[in-house]
Amino acid sequence: LQGFEKRIGYEFSNKLYLIQALTHASYSQNRLTDCYQRLEFLGDALLDFLVTELIYSRNTNLDPGELTDLRQALVNNNIFAEIAVKHGFNKSLFQMSPEWFNKIGVFVDHVKEREARGIQDPFLTLSNDDEEGIEAPKVLGDIFESVAGAIFLDSGMDLVLTWRVYYRMLKPYIDAYSADVPKNPVRLIHEKDADALFR
Repeated sequence: LQGFEKRIGYEFSNKLYLIQALTHASYSQNRLTDCYQRLEFLGDALLDFLVTELIYSRNTNLDPGELTDLRQALVNNNIFAEIAVKHGFNKSLFQMSPEWFNKIGVFVDHVKEREARGIQDPFLTLSNDDEEGIEAPKVLGDIFESVAGAIFLDSGMDLVLTWRVYYRMLKPYIDAYSADVPKNPVRLIHEKDADALFR
């Protein structure tokens, strides 16, 4: 666990928070804590709030629709799963599901292959089921969120410290998407349909 703490830049006072954050429900050997689901619930809410607050205060030029698109581009399983791989969350996950083991392995290989080919564009992150059949495993996004919840509790509910740790990991995506906000595909379809009606 020390290697994981170094990778994310935070040392836990109470290691049980970290153990819980990295424990999938399939891992029956952990008799010290529950699985990560409650921490994931907390981390999901924290990251949604922290990202929303940042993009709202930083991007005063964006209208509400663009702010919504930006938040949706940044707070989703695909981005969280990719960041989790880049920071080695998958190496510390406690789980015993062969299905998840295989899905995670395929996704990790895909992320590494993209990096090796020099594909750094965050706009090329995967959809839940992209054209190559590579799926961003939900468990990776989940542990990205659960560790945020664990840091928040371990730090005495210090929101600033939690954001400091997570902002470093999210910054490349925040900067890229803020510079060129990707539009939500559903909203694009509705806008095109509306344009067609008024012509």
